[in-house]
Amino acid sequence: MNRNFLIILCHCMLLSGGLISQNVSDLLKSGQQKFDAGNYTESVLDYTTAIELEKNNEVIYYKRANARFKQQKFTESMRDYNKAIEIRPNYADAFFNRGILKHSLKDFEGAENDFTKVIKFRKKDKEGYYNRGVMFFNQKKYTEAKKDFKKAFTLDIYYAAAYYGAGVTHHYTGNFSKALSNYTMSIHLDPNNCSAYFSRAMVYFKRKKYDPACSDFESAEALGCDRACDYIEKYCRQ
Repeated sequence: MNRNFLIILCHCMLLSGGLISQNVSDLLKSGQQKFDAGNYTESVLDYTTAIELEKNNEVIYYKRANARFKQQKFTESMRDYNKAIEIRPNYADAFFNRGILKHSLKDFEGAENDFTKVIKFRKKDKEGYYNRGVMFFNQKKYTEAKKDFKKAFTLDIYYAAAYYGAGVTHHYTGNFSKALSNYTMSIHLDPNNCSAYFSRAMVYFKRKKYDPACSDFESAEALGCDRACDYIEKYCRQ
């Protein structure tokens, strides 16, 4: 009698565990669908319910952190990223998104450290190098920024943003020749980046090459870069 009772009890526990697993899977799917639709409040609710069922599932904390970030609930988002990383210390995606969050909060050193972790776990992560390059630039660590932007576009020769980042860094440090080269490559790969046209125009202008400067200012203006208008009015329409 007791043995039969134990067998029945074991079966019930197995069935219960299976149902919980299925419920969590359904909640994750539902939460992601709501996230993709921009319904972040409902997405958070689904992930919160899932966490109540599986308290040590790092993926759920990560996904809820993403939704809370979209809600601009940065404290709660940070707490969830931290929990996801506590559960899985090599969780590169969580480090990456926590780095983005820290950047939003202007914690550039903290973001740099998180992107360094991403690179440690994914050595060929071009986005990790690019974003760490941005953090280095924001901290005026220009030598390190140049290295990371170069590494990013070495990993992906079509990475327009990395060429632009390198161009801006060379521009700031007075290497106008390399800045021009990087801006030109960025424009070649992404001809709709008004900032790249504007920045290249500023280098041309600095070097007193007014015709190509004005051409780039006009391209930047056509793409919606309002700051080009003053330069066009003052220097190009005389």
